[in-house]
Amino acid sequence: MQEFVFFIDGDVQHPLTIDPTVWIFDERKVDLDTYFNEESITEDKDTAYKKQSQLNGIKKYLKVLHHHACIQTEMKLSIRSNEK
Repeated sequence: MQEFVFFIDGDVQHPLTIDPTVWIFDERKVDLDTYFNEESITEDKDTAYKKQSQLNGIKKYLKVLHHHACIQTEMKLSIRSNEK
């Protein structure tokens, strides 16, 4: 059983040991040879829609942050010009 123990060390704060007694298994078994040899991995429409929705949400959030930063900069510049 010792040959299945993994030691993770190096530039870490605490060394980590992973052995088969803590592995978690489930029913989602994928043949790795088949998985990595496929030329293209297709995803269903629902997954593609969720990914696109997340990207759109992130883009909108970044746009709002950028707009807010621009307004703050304009306000600072306006205050500085009024002080002169």
